[in-house]
Amino acid sequence: MTDTVFVNTVTVTDDNWFNDLNRLHYTIFGDPANVSTAFTAIKQPATSTIAGVLETAVQSEMETASSNALAVTPGLQQYHPAHPKAAARWSSSTTVPFAYNISTTIVKVGTGAYTLKFLNNFTSSNVVVPVFGCDDTGSLCVGSASTLSISTCTVVFRDILGNLADAANFYAAFYGDQ
Repeated sequence: MTDTVFVNTVTVTDDNWFNDLNRLHYTIFGDPANVSTAFTAIKQPATSTIAGVLETAVQSEMETASSNALAVTPGLQQYHPAHPKAAARWSSSTTVPFAYNISTTIVKVGTGAYTLKFLNNFTSSNVVVPVFGCDDTGSLCVGSASTLSISTCTVVFRDILGNLADAANFYAAFYGDQ
């Protein structure tokens, strides 16, 4: 004789336990196809002042930069258009104390001219490149991108008179799509 156990009006027996557990799951939790719809109907989005469900952005949502409701994980932040995709600080001797997505082998191609290689290529040469240099006294050199491709950029620096010039330190950041 088999003992019968009742859970939430579903009979669970030793003889037919799998089918009974299937019915038990359905009875307690509902139709799996409808659970997602039911959750969507009752969920409340989290804000800075209200507790709720926090949804994270995917790469395409980061690239369009159109939502103020989605959270960003560190690995996806780089896909936002306002986030620099590469950056570096280097000296006229091409010592590189900081590089993000740029090879630490920066090539000096002439006075005030340096070629940087990206570790991850850009999708186009439609890139914004703010650059500048400064010497030990704080005097600035104005920089610009003279040659830009999806994989490299040559930047040049000029002194206040417009002459190509080296400085103690150079700085560059690159914004675009990778």
